[in-house]
Amino acid sequence: MVLIVFFTRAVSLEVWLNKGLFDREKLIYEEHLKSGTLSKVYWITYGSKDNALSKNLKNNKKMHAGIEVVGMPSFFNIPKIGNYLYSILMPFYYKNIFVSSDILKINQMDGSWSAVIAKIIYKKPLILRTGYTLSLFLKKSNKSKATIWLSNAVEKIAYKFCDIAVVSSYQDKKYLLEKYKFLKNKLKVISNYIDISVFKPMNTKKYSNRLLFIGRLNHQKNLFNLIDAAYKTNMILDIYGKGELEDELRLYANKNHVTVNFNNTVPNSELPKIINHYKLYLLPSFYEGTPKTLLEAMACGLICIGTDVIGINEIIENEINGYLIKGTDSESISVVVNKAVDNNREIMRNNAIKTVRKNYNLELYVASEKSIFLNIN
Repeated sequence: MVLIVFFTRAVSLEVWLNKGLFDREKLIYEEHLKSGTLSKVYWITYGSKDNALSKNLKNNKKMHAGIEVVGMPSFFNIPKIGNYLYSILMPFYYKNIFVSSDILKINQMDGSWSAVIAKIIYKKPLILRTGYTLSLFLKKSNKSKATIWLSNAVEKIAYKFCDIAVVSSYQDKKYLLEKYKFLKNKLKVISNYIDISVFKPMNTKKYSNRLLFIGRLNHQKNLFNLIDAAYKTNMILDIYGKGELEDELRLYANKNHVTVNFNNTVPNSELPKIINHYKLYLLPSFYEGTPKTLLEAMACGLICIGTDVIGINEIIENEINGYLIKGTDSESISVVVNKAVDNNREIMRNNAIKTVRKNYNLELYVASEKSIFLNIN
């Protein structure tokens, strides 16, 4: 069985490597190839250097031989419009690959039209898998009405044409079934996964007065209030990640005399050692999908604190396997941080580990997706 995976529009293998995502994202495809469920996987990406990068990864035994990267031709490297043109022409440009494939899969809404076009032309079954629901996120963003209207149209068309739709949470499923009645018989939930063989507690020295955050530095993550909360609790804040707000966050921390250590993104394979030096993990987002960094921190036995919002409150059960913050302001965050410091309970750590191992492990995800592959035709 041959699978074609469409990368999100404008995302390349190079981006995956630079953001530290490659080690994590490749796992499911390597597992399917090792088990024999799939004989070949094509990754259609938006990077003109990706073919050479993949060759180098294979030579260094970092990528399974059954994964073939199909990068974007360099003549599509046109500012602003190039990847859009490529996303439309892609199904025609790689005709031979699509003809020889069995299943199509797209992982996000942005660029989903490529997979829809390919499905219509080549009559292949299409799996639409999303880690978060676009229209739900846009409701909470500051995007223009035109952007929201267009994005909703793309979402509706993609769901109309897919054969199976997969979301990562039951809250997303409930929302989508209310919005699109026609999804009733093709919408499934497969929770996000992490590799519990590497994300696990380690016997390492722990920081006593530090808070850990891992993720994108954008408005969604509520990082200005997190910095204020670090000041109010007299804690050092360590941030791992990049994003458009980094310069503003640095200036804000310096202006308010808060000790914040800004670190680059690191490969996913290096995160377990980093996470295990901490006791507390913070995710104060305004909204979320099913955050993998939260799952990784819980799997390592950290006391995890998150806002009581969709995406987080489906994972954290308050004062059972972590703490939920009722507000998103700095005072609400700091109150719960102080509570977690004063009540650093071993049973909560163990419950967090058990939650992830039971519900969010790689083996469970692979088995669920295998079932879809075998029954979709």
